[in-house]
Amino acid sequence: MKTNLLQNISGQIGLQINTTKTKIVDLTSSPENIQLKNYTLEKVKSFTYLGSMMSSTGDTAPEIPHRIALASSAFNKLSNIWKSNSLSKHLKLKIFNSCVIPVLTYGCESWKATKALERKLDNFENKCLRRILNLKWSDFRPNTQIRQETKQENVSNFIRKRRWNYIGHTLRMDERRLPYQSLIWTPEGKRKRGRPRETLRRTITREGSTMGLVNIKDLKQIATNRETWRAMTYAPPTGPRGKTN
Repeated sequence: MKTNLLQNISGQIGLQINTTKTKIVDLTSSPENIQLKNYTLEKVKSFTYLGSMMSSTGDTAPEIPHRIALASSAFNKLSNIWKSNSLSKHLKLKIFNSCVIPVLTYGCESWKATKALERKLDNFENKCLRRILNLKWSDFRPNTQIRQETKQENVSNFIRKRRWNYIGHTLRMDERRLPYQSLIWTPEGKRKRGRPRETLRRTITREGSTMGLVNIKDLKQIATNRETWRAMTYAPPTGPRGKTN
């Protein structure tokens, strides 16, 4: 088997595969047992790789609660800063954007975008901003007012910019590069019955249509000009997803 071949080649340079730590995520409809040195490797539906959740369905939805939990932990560790009366609001926001937002948005370039997921992310950020402003639960203040006071854009919009920045970077790659081929690849065959799942490709198509771009060829042509690409993709979308809370 290829796993044994990999083990043999790795062993030639002093590397060994740990069978107890190695997990298998099967993407096929007819899974098979995979063995290494007569040991059947454990199958899992998801696992953490380089800090991100990887699932057998390729769905990024489980990653959002995972990132929110990690960001919430990072935020709570800085409670003394948020409660401090000696630190300015401006400094607190800089700390928030430097220490919490990166944890929340790690790997966001490949996330699919749905209203429900965007709402979860924005709601978490809104709660953090209220704590930074030392607002009590009884202090009624609309989210729009909080955004104006903090001059903080919705994290969902920030993620959209990051995603399109990466898409432009990928489209400018050599066509032989794996990231480029993965982005433009169109699956063959028939899909399963039921409503199509939201994917990164569908997210790109939908958001691209709000900018007047209907296919990958249009995107690739514009991506060659970095300034035009940045001006187009950083502008607020014209569709319903461009609305802020």
